[in-house]
Amino acid sequence: MFKPVLFILACLALCFLPASGQENNIVEREYWIDQQIDAKQNLAASPAEIDISGLAVGLHSLTMRVKDNNGLWSSPVTKYFIKTVESSAATQIVAREYWIDGKMAQRQPLAASVATVDITDLAVGLHSLSVRVKDDKGLWSSPLTKFFFVSDLSSAPTITRCRYWIDDDEENAVIGSLSDNIGVYEIDVNALALGEHTLSWMVGDSRGVWSKVYTEDFTLAEAVPTSVGAVGTDTPATDDAWYDLSGHRLATPPTQKGVYIHNGRKVLIIK
Repeated sequence: MFKPVLFILACLALCFLPASGQENNIVEREYWIDQQIDAKQNLAASPAEIDISGLAVGLHSLTMRVKDNNGLWSSPVTKYFIKTVESSAATQIVAREYWIDGKMAQRQPLAASVATVDITDLAVGLHSLSVRVKDDKGLWSSPLTKFFFVSDLSSAPTITRCRYWIDDDEENAVIGSLSDNIGVYEIDVNALALGEHTLSWMVGDSRGVWSKVYTEDFTLAEAVPTSVGAVGTDTPATDDAWYDLSGHRLATPPTQKGVYIHNGRKVLIIK
């Protein structure tokens, strides 16, 4: 049961300022909802309870006035309140829909909570995506809106360089070129001591923009002798082949991050 009357009657008590020497008492109270004064109801006491079970969910107004023993009515006092959905068992989402750039009339359904939205026809620039869901009681949620930017992919930048440093030695960072736009770069770690190290790097694009800094730990282990071939072969270790740190020859150049042996040198691959 909703009780909005409690915070109104205190205001109404100030509406009467009796003349000096005259006694002034409230003898009658009445209220109406949503400006429907023709449907006003009497209140027998203060405070009082008002039944709002028949109201629709949403915003409503409650207006009250009182009459004194001299037959004078106070000015009406109006307060607003929101009727919410009554608490009940948990519900399930049964429908989802979205629309772009505020065009709700062109909203489209979503089949799953994780879905792909086609934006290929959108113009380059800022757009908005709004989503709402409906539960098994037929109630829609409030729309959730996020903004996103569509870039001009016809002139998308390419990765052209990288910058890296080892073990927090950023003052001696090295900048290298990346011409294949893949982001694979070889780092000579022969001068490093064996053990644990930290590699920090970033990549730059053709517009001159650098990415954020990425950091990763790696372990430099004892390399296999470079004067012998890989295990099970007679091929010397300096034949431009790639080997892992256990001495096994790789069928193809490595594509995964890690430390390898190439042409007798320990090499760190980042990607």
